[in-house]
Amino acid sequence: MTTRVGDAFRGVERGRCDEDWLVEHCASWVEAGILTDGQAQEIRQLETPEREQATAPVLGVTAEVLVYVGSLLALMSGIVVVGASWEQLAFAGRLAIGLAVVLVAFLAGAVLVRIGEAGTNRVGSFLWLIGTGGVVLVMATCFEQFDVNHGGWNAVLIGLPVLAIGAALWRNLDRPLQLLTTVAGLALVAGGLTVALGSPVWATGVVVWLVSLLAGRLTLAGHVTPAWLTLALAAVGAIVGAMMLTDFNMHLGPAAAALTAAGIVAVGLRVGRMMLVVIGVLGLVQTLQILVATTFAGPVAAMMLGAAGLQTVALVLLRTLHQHPA
Repeated sequence: MTTRVGDAFRGVERGRCDEDWLVEHCASWVEAGILTDGQAQEIRQLETPEREQATAPVLGVTAEVLVYVGSLLALMSGIVVVGASWEQLAFAGRLAIGLAVVLVAFLAGAVLVRIGEAGTNRVGSFLWLIGTGGVVLVMATCFEQFDVNHGGWNAVLIGLPVLAIGAALWRNLDRPLQLLTTVAGLALVAGGLTVALGSPVWATGVVVWLVSLLAGRLTLAGHVTPAWLTLALAAVGAIVGAMMLTDFNMHLGPAAAALTAAGIVAVGLRVGRMMLVVIGVLGLVQTLQILVATTFAGPVAAMMLGAAGLQTVALVLLRTLHQHPA
């Protein structure tokens, strides 16, 4: 245990970890019982460079919020103004609007991220998300102009650049929006290939389930950042992937999803990640409702399912009391 913490701080000394990394890992160490809150606070103060403690943030909280609100207002007004005459615009005009969004958003985002302050990193990441949306707009405009309509292949052609941009900007750094962009691109590619190749939905579900479990395992091992978002996406993806087995058998899908959700709850309790517990419980509730409506439709079967659930709760409580007697 001490060795793990020591290795982590040697990484900080070599400059491989930033302040956000330190905050996230201190929180996980507190959850695991390795450190107390007071010790974690002292470590953060000790490891934060004095110049960063003394320097005021480039963007305060108010300024950062105003940037988000102003950007969204500008986008909304632009959509209203341009949307009303979008069909009347020539192809060159529509293409110019999309390219302008891409150019301005990516350049402004790069400038802000280069500053290296937490607030500017978040705003720059937000602008990169808008720039990726601009790429989608440009591609959709080109598809419409040249009458490119190949079903699922359109989704693949859009998903590939979204996936590439998201992955290139994310690079396993603490950039949640770029991780979401990467996952969105991956989902577009997977869905498009399923339609284009005529693959069964259940086969795609198996792939989604396996990839989600692998992503969750790597994240728990400390290899993927940001951990909180990756774990949430992996949990949801595993449940959805299992549910896609309904395409193969209407009873198998909900049952596999319920077992997956139960496993997520167990893992969440074991590693002390309440977010996983919450996602697993919500997934378990939904999938059990589907099971009751399809597989256990009769009153006797429903009572048997309920009895099994109560028995599971009783076993967990008895084991807990046995391990920690009052």
